[in-house]
Order: sequence, then C-alpha cells, then structure tokens
Amino acid sequence: MRVLVLGGYGLIGLALVRALHAAGHDVVGLGRSAALGRRLFPRVTWCSADIATLQHPAAWRSLLDGVEVVVNAAPVTVSTPVNSARWQRAASSAKSATPELGDTPRFQDLAPPTESL
Repeated sequence: MRVLVLGGYGLIGLALVRALHAAGHDVVGLGRSAALGRRLFPRVTWCSADIATLQHPAAWRSLLDGVEVVVNAAPVTVSTPVNSARWQRAASSAKSATPELGDTPRFQDLAPPTESL
C-alpha cells in the first residue's frame, strides 16, 4: 500500500515511516526538507513541502498521486485563530484535491490537532 506520511521526519513521523517501511508498504515521507528526510531514512521516497502553505487542491495533487492512505504526523499548533484557519484551509484543499480519498473514512475526518500541552 502506498502511504504518505505528513511530518515524516519528525519524532512520531519518522517512527511511523520506519514501521510502515518495515511492514512492506511503499512509503512517501513529506517534510519541509526532502534532503533531511533522505539523510535520516534513505530507504523511502521523500517530498518537500510546508503543508501550511498548501492552500489549493492543485498543490496536493502531485503529493497524493497513487497514495492510498495519508497519515498526519505533522506538528501544527492551532492555539491562535490564524493558525486554526490556516490549518482548516490546508485540510480542506487536501480533501478536495483527490475526491476518491476525500470520500473515504480514512481521509474525511481530517481535523486540526489539539493544542500542545
């Protein structure tokens, strides 16, 4: 299964990338620096993007090509209304970028993470 891991080289994301790869999945890691991702775990495909800036469906299309599952391990702080609104726009554009993913239970409940403690 092709899996896109947002925040793929963060603390949780990298553990997920490694576990999914070990389980035999075709993993694509997404982070702000594909070069850093490749240095940390070169056995998977890495893409560069800041998900907070992916505000339109077209920005997500190439990232979602062939992807069956999206795992969000990206750290997003939503403690201010501006950040929350930005997150909602990015999530909305990701959902509409690939209608077939947007209709699946895996993707339809994409919501901003809770605030950090």
